Amino acid sequence: MKVSLHDAGPTRSTAIVFRKETQLAGAILAAVVAPFIARFGIDPRVHLWDQTNTSLLVLLAVLGSHAFLRSFVRYPSQDPFSTVLPAVSASFAVVLIIITVGHLDYSRSLLAMGYVMAFIWYGGMALYRERTARLRLAVVPFGTARDVTQLGPADWWVLQDASATISPRVLDGIVADLNIELDADWENFIVRCATQGMPIYDSTLTRTFMTGEVDLVHAGDIGIDALYPRRNYLYIKSAIDFLVSIAVLPVLLPLLAVICLLIKLDSSGPAFFVQSRVGYRGKLFKCYKLRSMRLDAELTGPGFTTAQDPRVTRVGRFIRMYHLDELPQVFNILKGKMSWIGPRPEAAKLAQEYEQCIPYYAFRHSVKPGITGWAAIRQGNVAEVAEATRKLRNDFFYIKNVSPSLDAFITVKTVWIVLSGFGSK
Repeated sequence: MKVSLHDAGPTRSTAIVFRKETQLAGAILAAVVAPFIARFGIDPRVHLWDQTNTSLLVLLAVLGSHAFLRSFVRYPSQDPFSTVLPAVSASFAVVLIIITVGHLDYSRSLLAMGYVMAFIWYGGMALYRERTARLRLAVVPFGTARDVTQLGPADWWVLQDASATISPRVLDGIVADLNIELDADWENFIVRCATQGMPIYDSTLTRTFMTGEVDLVHAGDIGIDALYPRRNYLYIKSAIDFLVSIAVLPVLLPLLAVICLLIKLDSSGPAFFVQSRVGYRGKLFKCYKLRSMRLDAELTGPGFTTAQDPRVTRVGRFIRMYHLDELPQVFNILKGKMSWIGPRPEAAKLAQEYEQCIPYYAFRHSVKPGITGWAAIRQGNVAEVAEATRKLRNDFFYIKNVSPSLDAFITVKTVWIVLSGFGSK
């Protein structure tokens, strides 16, 4: 029996404090009920309807935060707050958009209190889970399963005897390499544990889930067929890409005009940088970006950008920090050459070099390249072969798991990263 770690939570997650109903009820009490009572008690002159109206909006934001986080929990993250803060912020941002578009009356202080309390509640729950509810996993010590004990976060127990008796109350699952032939005793052990309700996790998939990367050495263990993306969703995704691009054009065009003017004033040369890059199914296309480097950059340095690169202009450093140089790629999306989310497209020459050094590299072209992606939110810009290899492992994870929830996760994280300037070079 082969399952993935997010199909079933750890045994301790059945404790009442970790139940989704408990978490949602606590969030409503902390972010909706408590601020409502406190605000009414502090200033009874506040119009009851305005306060009730705002509390309903906060409730909507809390429900959105809860839905985001329930969906995002399956994806590995560096720390609990790196997911909670963007998820809660995105939900309240949607509510602010509803308020603005609908010209609704609301209490700013009540909305702010709800935001702060929702973040404190969900952040506290995530931190508590990280510290007290680590996975407890036993390992059948054969094949690739022997290597997973170096991963985290989990408490590992390496099995020594196939006659061991394990209770589901003690451990959260058994990790085994299900792609090799085990002897009869260990096969019977796995069957016995499975029939007693113990989850059995494949070691290769466990590694993928815990790291957020597909190990290229063991990609064949998963099976190349399993790495192919979900085509039906990709068709829907392409339609969404086009519609979103059309919707942002009225805001994007004036912004592009201003940035282009600043680029022209700052340095000589065209405002746009056009480069051949490798796209969907390995086909070359012209990728549009705002020029952030001197006009002779390609003649005076490597084909990739380094930290503190002297070829980057003053305006270029600013637009790179906030990823504004990527904005013209919306025209690539309108032409059907790119997506909002996917593996970042590489320059044709650099891609050829990577294909010679990195196994399976060309497989990343099985989906449209994107402005942002799973590798982008985890690594930022990379250039060296070692970093590009890890980037490919991240790209494989995205291709294998592409879905609305993963795209939503990347979108929320990207907005937060843009505001913080992470990954710019």
